[in-house]
Amino acid sequence: MIGDFPECVEVVLDCEGGFTNDKRDPGGATNRGITIADLTRWRRSHGATAPVRAMDVMALTELEARQIYTAFYWNVMSCDQLPRGLDIEVFDFGVTAGTGRSAFTLQTLLGFTGADLDHVLGNETATAASKAPLDKLLDGFNAARLKYYSGCKGYNVFGAGWDARTRRVFLQARAMAGLKYS
Repeated sequence: MIGDFPECVEVVLDCEGGFTNDKRDPGGATNRGITIADLTRWRRSHGATAPVRAMDVMALTELEARQIYTAFYWNVMSCDQLPRGLDIEVFDFGVTAGTGRSAFTLQTLLGFTGADLDHVLGNETATAASKAPLDKLLDGFNAARLKYYSGCKGYNVFGAGWDARTRRVFLQARAMAGLKYS
C-alpha cells in the first residue's frame, strides 16, 4: 500500500530539484535528492556490480528516484500507516536527515522512552501517532526539524534552504490534514 506517497513524493522531488555536486555537501553527487550512496545501494540490491559514478547520478531518471524513495524511505518508515499530513513530515525529514532520525523524532514527540526509542517506525509508533492530536504532532515535528537543522554542520551554508523546505512541508502537511495554520 502506498497511501499518500504519490502526493508526498511530488513535494520531495520539487524541493530536491536536479543534479548537484557541491563540495560542501557531505552527500556528494546528488540528483532528485538521491545521493550517490543511495543509488549505489539501490543498484547493488538489484544485482549491479559496476561502480556508481557522478555521471550515473546525473543520469538518474525520475522513475528510478521514485522507486528508491518508495523502498528506502516511505516503506522503511511505514509512512502509509501514519495519519495524512504526518506522513509527509516524517517522509521528508527521513529524506533529509535519515530514516532513523525521523522515526526517533516522532517517537520522542509521542513520549516514547528507553528501549521504545528504537529509531524504527513500526506498528507501535504508527498506532500511537494515530491516537495523538495531529495538530500538536505536526507543530512539534516542525519545531524539532528546525532545531535539528540549526545544530547541523553546514547550517551557515544550507540553513536558509533547510528552513524554507521545512516550512513548505509543514504547510503542506497541515493542508493535507485539513488543518489551517494559525
